[in-house]
Amino acid sequence: MDRIFIVEDNKMIAKVVSHIITRDLNFECVVAHSLFEAKQVLEHDSEGFLVAILDLNLPDAPDGEVVDYVLTLVYRSLYLLEVIVKKRVNNT
Repeated sequence: MDRIFIVEDNKMIAKVVSHIITRDLNFECVVAHSLFEAKQVLEHDSEGFLVAILDLNLPDAPDGEVVDYVLTLVYRSLYLLEVIVKKRVNNT
């Protein structure tokens, strides 16, 4: 099952988003509530994520630092996704 990584400090919002994604889209969601928690999850994760949904204003990362951190870890995956999408668009 594909997994989605959610970083959201508001626990109610994270719970609702996770529930809807799991119920309606059949994806597993992994949730972190801070940059610190996000780092812990990503450093110990071996399976990877299809998509990351990131809150830009976290208590320990108020200026979107979580995006920079995630991008450093998934740059290759994002590039690969871009290549696949462009290839599909060009073939249609």
